Amino acid sequence: SVDNNDPQMLEEARKVKLACLSINSNDIFARFSSLNKLNRIVAWCKRFSQNCRNKEKLRGPLTNKELHEVSIILTKLVQNESFETEIKALKRAKCIPGKSKLLPLSPFLDQDGLIRVGGRLKHAHLTFDNKHPIVLPKNHVYTMLLIQNEHQRLMHAGPQAVLANLRNQ
Repeated sequence: SVDNNDPQMLEEARKVKLACLSINSNDIFARFSSLNKLNRIVAWCKRFSQNCRNKEKLRGPLTNKELHEVSIILTKLVQNESFETEIKALKRAKCIPGKSKLLPLSPFLDQDGLIRVGGRLKHAHLTFDNKHPIVLPKNHVYTMLLIQNEHQRLMHAGPQAVLANLRNQ
């Protein structure tokens, strides 16, 4: 039997609560001026959380896999914040509301739970990412950070080049 009033058990419970990772979407995007900083800090927090739960600890620099997972997590967070009703409808395999701006895009959820554009391109001889780009809201801070990061990575290229490279990714 477990005694819930045991001081040693209460101390253990406090330690476990400190190891949980929580991302508040309203706060996290406003804190960082760079997409790389945002991705890396969330990846380090995610690794810390995993290391607290697992016996085998991850060490060394962040891997590309970890950074890719974080970008998926952040994209899902943004989409959940901006397209909540559309995601609920897509998960239930129901029609998207008629007022939705996503309706003409024939959206669907991919295996990661991200909203992607559907349509006639599914028959084209292109990669999956080119056929079905991920949908992001135009006025979200994360979208602005993504555009700014690509603009700087391309050595301050023009808007058409930045947009073309973002679509390829």
